[in-house]
Amino acid sequence: MLPLHLPTGLVLNLNNCYLVPALSMNIVSGSRLIRDGYSFKSENNGCSIYMRDMFYGHAPMVNALFLMNLERDVTHIHSVNTKRCKVDNDSPTYLWHCRLGHIGVKRMKKLHADGLLESLDYESFDTCEPCLMGKMTKTPFSGTMERATNLLEIIHTDVCGPMSVEARGGYRY
Repeated sequence: MLPLHLPTGLVLNLNNCYLVPALSMNIVSGSRLIRDGYSFKSENNGCSIYMRDMFYGHAPMVNALFLMNLERDVTHIHSVNTKRCKVDNDSPTYLWHCRLGHIGVKRMKKLHADGLLESLDYESFDTCEPCLMGKMTKTPFSGTMERATNLLEIIHTDVCGPMSVEARGGYRY
């Protein structure tokens, strides 16, 4: 639940929602508000939000969107981040290691020698889980293989279809 503190002093509670801090503006679904018991009254310059005939706030129309200036108290919410890699180690060396595509320590030292990176503590991280996962190899298949002794004894095919494009005669393979 996300409580949105409105300029009227009332709190608009949004249920089952996500906050994306990286967005410059967040979007609130009008249909979800209606499902939660809120109603709208459209006016020439925007719309007003009500619940059980109590006025909650006004949203003026700006560029075909209803804009609400809100103060938000984000305490109990599921946060959605745009980060791809979870960084457990807070050291600047590890952070640069991740930012630069998980490059090795030798390459980072070279960047430091070339003046592209500031002095970093290279011993601050010894294991990087994504690097270890990338270096892992799959064990070879240990099953028995049948060798073909005659022509067309074993046939390997890639089956798909029916295709979306028709062949001549209207057939779909």
